[in-house]
Amino acid sequence: MEREYLIVDGYNIINNWPDFAGVRGQDLAHAREHLAEILANYQALSGKQVILVFDAHQVKGPETVEYKNGMQVIYTGQGKTADQVIEQLVYSLGKGYAVTVATSDWLE
Repeated sequence: MEREYLIVDGYNIINNWPDFAGVRGQDLAHAREHLAEILANYQALSGKQVILVFDAHQVKGPETVEYKNGMQVIYTGQGKTADQVIEQLVYSLGKGYAVTVATSDWLE
């Protein structure tokens, strides 16, 4: 079976899912952790490899990558948006794997 990937624009989901309405403007760290937990559970149940991407382009420093419960979490580097990182991931993974992107952005 071909490996499947789900790439998620983290802040886009946090800002648009009703589940996060109560924490959006208050505790962003908690919202990130909660989303990561939801997606790690989804990954375990679905068998899809989830990659969660957060914008950090206004923060000085390089891109950082963490692994939480076997799920890759990427914080973009200075000057790079989540959209740009997601586009690069789709380009590189899409050649050999099924890739789905979760976002409400209209950028291509």
